[in-house]
Amino acid sequence: MCELVSDYATVIVGICLITGLADQKHGLLEPGVEEALIERFFPNNNPGLFEEIGRRTREVMFKDFEPVISVLVEPQRADGPLLSSFMKRSPMQIIVGHQLKLRQGAIGLDVKVDSAKHVSSLFSFPGVFGADYDPKVRLCYPFHDSSITLDAFYENAAVRANLSMHPIHGDALLSLSGLFGTKAFNLGGRMEVDAGNVLRNSYAVGGSISSSAFTAGLQYNNRDQLLLMVSHKLQEKSHVKELMHRSSIGKDLYALFCPPASSQTTIAAQLIYCSTAQSTVGAVGIEFADPDSVLKLRLASSGVISTSWKNRFGLATVGLKAQFDVTDLGARPRVGFSVSVSPRF
Repeated sequence: MCELVSDYATVIVGICLITGLADQKHGLLEPGVEEALIERFFPNNNPGLFEEIGRRTREVMFKDFEPVISVLVEPQRADGPLLSSFMKRSPMQIIVGHQLKLRQGAIGLDVKVDSAKHVSSLFSFPGVFGADYDPKVRLCYPFHDSSITLDAFYENAAVRANLSMHPIHGDALLSLSGLFGTKAFNLGGRMEVDAGNVLRNSYAVGGSISSSAFTAGLQYNNRDQLLLMVSHKLQEKSHVKELMHRSSIGKDLYALFCPPASSQTTIAAQLIYCSTAQSTVGAVGIEFADPDSVLKLRLASSGVISTSWKNRFGLATVGLKAQFDVTDLGARPRVGFSVSVSPRF
């Protein structure tokens, strides 16, 4: 590793001598130039985990859309134990619980107890086997929610091994996944083996391409399902912007929904095609985000329109959610409300 870093430094100094960024006599770089060039010419190209393919699309399409009532009180402290409380009300039940977080350096222990008689503890100790390894142990009651996970990250690969139990049948489940390549382009797969029934074994293969503004992920599994996930962040040099600016109406709409402030607009889409059932389901969504608020809109092929809005007011964050089925105009819309308070100590 030291030899590799030395080679990088030699190449960078050579580049700078040619371009004039380094002192010709001593070969020294100006302050900050070396770090910028390392990031530019030798970026950290770890592709991430296979489970993270399409993560940005899922965040835009599904995060914070559940129409339930929830309250969270989570203090903020630089060190020491943290005790938070939460309440979640759904049409089926009301769950109230507490969570204790303990941190010692990079080692963490989270213990959660709720009114549904569910107890869980998550013990994470990254770096215990080396800087690129992140093991986690999750112990729960009921025990079938427990699991052991090991993530390993390399220069051009990421691997995850997980041992858990089937939530219904109680059989042991072993899953292995790997993603190989770079952040810009990668390929990988995931396999899950059920010790109790080989018919429940599953696998998936896929990959993704991404840039600073665009990501696309593709997966295929043994249920003959093809999953496509796409997201695009609208920027000053955006193809969507250039297309909409070709007409005066499109230009006005872009200026309305994408103001030139510190806001960020992301559009996303997900499509699932099943060749066995000859069926296709999909959804499109858009997210408007600025430092204090997030507004999301989603339209599914089933005819359900969903919206989510969150805004921060000092130490509190308030959220509103709603779902409406346009195929059943007589149905009442489902609404949700959330409050999160983070006092500082």
